[in-house]
Amino acid sequence: MNALETRLRKTRQGGEEGFTMIVTVIGLSLIALLAVVAVTAVQGDSQMTYRDFTRKQAYEAAKAGLDEYAFHLHKDNGYWAKCTNVGSPSAVNQQGSTANRRTVPGTTNASYAIELIPATGHTSCDSTDIATATASMLESLGGFKGTFRVRSTGFVGDSHVSITATFKPASFLDYVYFTQLETSDPVTYGDEETIKGA
Repeated sequence: MNALETRLRKTRQGGEEGFTMIVTVIGLSLIALLAVVAVTAVQGDSQMTYRDFTRKQAYEAAKAGLDEYAFHLHKDNGYWAKCTNVGSPSAVNQQGSTANRRTVPGTTNASYAIELIPATGHTSCDSTDIATATASMLESLGGFKGTFRVRSTGFVGDSHVSITATFKPASFLDYVYFTQLETSDPVTYGDEETIKGA
């Protein structure tokens, strides 16, 4: 019986040889696979975050272009009629071109370009005189009558974002004080009692 027990013990021990090594290799392989998946997911997220960040910078650059154009319009209300003849340096282009660009102040990698969008039926802004500029830029029909449009495109790296703005020249109606009574502006009355009586 002693010899039989010894042989059974040797058989059982012999059947377990290498089992621990196989379990260890499988466990390490799973851990390595999980590490590779985690690193890949983080790298993908960082690329998406970078693209999102550059698109937001490009959007802000496009807004800076519109702000610059609006500044020039407030300074000179005939600025729009000059088309691309606005002096140098300029970011103003005819429609379809972004060749003239300006760097956004305070940055080194963000720039913008402004495109003039001609009125319906025209292909470009014509600055020969005020009549040709008006005909080529101001919409003459529809709900946008009397307006003109510009497109500002911001660039940062491979990202670019465009914003289109519609401008309308100021008219008499922008400065009129409307009232249902034939009175002057209550602010001109002077004292509180008269203002309440009005």
